[in-house]
Amino acid sequence: MKLIDVHVYYGKWGFPIELVSIEQLLALMKKVGIEKAIMMSALSLSYDMSEGNSELYRAIEPHEELLGYVYLNGNYVEDSIKEMERYLDSPKFVGAKYHPELSVLPPNSPQCEPLWNLLENRYKKPVLIHTWTLPEHNNVLPSSLPEFVVDVANRHPNLKIIMGHMGGPGWRHCIQVIKDVKNILVDFCSSYADKDKIGHATKYLGADRVLFGTGMTENNPWMQLGALLEADITEEDREKIMCRNAKRIFHL
Repeated sequence: MKLIDVHVYYGKWGFPIELVSIEQLLALMKKVGIEKAIMMSALSLSYDMSEGNSELYRAIEPHEELLGYVYLNGNYVEDSIKEMERYLDSPKFVGAKYHPELSVLPPNSPQCEPLWNLLENRYKKPVLIHTWTLPEHNNVLPSSLPEFVVDVANRHPNLKIIMGHMGGPGWRHCIQVIKDVKNILVDFCSSYADKDKIGHATKYLGADRVLFGTGMTENNPWMQLGALLEADITEEDREKIMCRNAKRIFHL
């Protein structure tokens, strides 16, 4: 079995959860059958963008199995551009990560435009955007709606966008919203299971637009693997989702 996991976290979270070392992660990947993991920094997401990206680079640099997303924050555009310059020319960083709810800034906000322009035209690397259909983290208004991502995708047709979590609890709505927007892909990473979410996404989007993501080390990878193995799809489509799509999107 060959798997490429496009949604993996590294580092300590602010809630009670065991810190998983790189050695533990590599052992878990071997047990699950994950050949490569594309990771983002929990420290960048929750507190310090620059230090988190630096910590992630130091962690993944010695290991060919591990790749990274550079974390960006639209509230700090100049700093985010420096982070892109620092990491995105490296083969170890294959894309960018943006979390609208933690930034409290929708991805289609005007100040984010320089970031998407650079990713689309200079670096030509995908961005993984957290998507959800409800407000999170005590926010009053949602910042991660699928419609916001569609707006970005329509204005940047050559930018590959991965909608992390497929919209969360509103994943059926998410699929309908993005159905005709071909430069948007989804991963099905989630902390809870829904019956044949992968089959539904494959039916309406096509298997070429679905990526395997587990949410390690915040989540247990076995649930997402089980969902993929039990999905009502063809073996050819399953293989695309397991690894072939990620190889194409990230040029692996």
